[in-house]
Amino acid sequence: MAEARAFLFLQGPVGPFFRRLGRALQRRGYRVAKVNFNGGDLYAWPKGPVFNFRGARQGWPAWFTALLDREKITDILLTGEWRPLHVEAMDIARHRGLRVFVFEEGYLRPGYITMEEGGVNGSSHLPKDPATIRALAAALPPPPAPGPLASHSAALRTHNIMYHAMNMALLWPLFPRYKTHRPYNIWREVFGGWLPRLLSRKRREKLSGRSLADQRRSGRPYFLFPLQLDSDAQVRRYSPFSGMLEGISHILTSFAHCADPGVDLLVRNHPLDPGLINFHAYIDSYARALKVADRVYYTEGGPGPEMIRRSRGLVLLNSTIGLQALIAGKPVFYLGQSICAVPGLSHAPAWKKLDDFWHDPSPPDQELLDDFTKILKHTVLANGNFYNAQGARAALPVLLERLLGPEAAGRHA
Repeated sequence: MAEARAFLFLQGPVGPFFRRLGRALQRRGYRVAKVNFNGGDLYAWPKGPVFNFRGARQGWPAWFTALLDREKITDILLTGEWRPLHVEAMDIARHRGLRVFVFEEGYLRPGYITMEEGGVNGSSHLPKDPATIRALAAALPPPPAPGPLASHSAALRTHNIMYHAMNMALLWPLFPRYKTHRPYNIWREVFGGWLPRLLSRKRREKLSGRSLADQRRSGRPYFLFPLQLDSDAQVRRYSPFSGMLEGISHILTSFAHCADPGVDLLVRNHPLDPGLINFHAYIDSYARALKVADRVYYTEGGPGPEMIRRSRGLVLLNSTIGLQALIAGKPVFYLGQSICAVPGLSHAPAWKKLDDFWHDPSPPDQELLDDFTKILKHTVLANGNFYNAQGARAALPVLLERLLGPEAAGRHA
C-alpha cells in the first residue's frame, strides 16, 4: 500500500525539482516530508510537510532520528552524498535498513539526470568488469530515445545557483547555524568570486578566444584537460588529490616530462567555477617552471564538443565530460575514481601509467561502450533536467517508476 512508504527529502538540486517530485509522490498517495537547512532550501520548498533544521551539527543525528521515528520514514532522497549532514543521515539510514536514493547531474550530459540507490560516482554500484557489463547489457532491450525537452542551458543552471545563493544570504537569520559543505562561505563565494567573475566576463572571454586561436594557429595536435570544481566531492573524495591545484601540477608535470614535444595541452576551466582560485595564473606559472609554457593553453570556455572532437584524447580526474569523449571515440585517462574507469573503455593508473598514455592513447571498445551506456540508461539515468519544468516533466515518469514500480507509478499520473 502507498501509505506504508514515506519519503523524506533532504537537500536536493537547486531549484524546485525536489518539490515537483514530492508532489508527484503525494498525488499517488505517498507520504512526503522535506528538511530545509538554509534559505535557498526554504525558498524552493516553503510549505507542505516541511521541517526546518536550525540547530548545530552536533545535534543533527538525534534531531534526524526523531524525525525518522515521528514520520515513519522508509525512503530518503538527497543530492550530494558527501555533504556532512548527508553522510550522517546515510549512515543512520543504513543502520535502520532504509533505502537512500542519491541524485546527481547526469553521468551522460546533456539531457539526463542520475538517480542511483545507495550512492553515485565513486560509491556507485555500477559494474566495473567488462564481462559483467556485456552480460547485463545482453539481457536489456534497446534504451529509449531521449525526448525533445531534455536539455537546458548553462545560463539557466547558473541562474538557479545564483538565486539559491541569494536566498541563502537573505534568509540567513532564519538558519544562523547553517554551514555550507563547500570550503568557503556564501559571502566569500559571492563577493570574492561570482561578482568579480561576472564583472570580468568580457575580458576573460577575449583572452580565451585569443588562446584558442593561438593554439589552432600552431597546427599542433593537443590533449584536452577539463578542470573540475575545486570544492567538488569528485575531486576531494574520489581522486588522489586534495584539490584541483594538486591535480593540475601532477598532470602538467607528466605532460612536460613525457608528452611528445610536438603536442600541446589545452586546459579548459569548469563553466561554473566561482572564481576563487586564479587557475589561469597558476597554470601559466607552473608551465613556465616546467619550460612548456609555449605548449600549454588555457581557456575559460569554448565549444566543448568541438574541443573534444579535435583533441587527441582527454586527461582528467573523473569529470563526466569523459563519457562524452568516449562516445565521441576519444581515448580518456581517469586519474580518480569514475564509473567509466573500466578496462577496454578508458585508461586508469590501475592498468596504465599517465606517462605512457601521452604516447599510446587507445580509443574505447565501441561495443563495450554501447553496452555500458545501455545499462546506464536503463538503470540510473532519466532523460530530463533539474532546472526547468519541461525537464522535470520528462524525467518524473521514469524516476517514479524506479522508485515505486510500474503499477504504482502510473496511479493518478
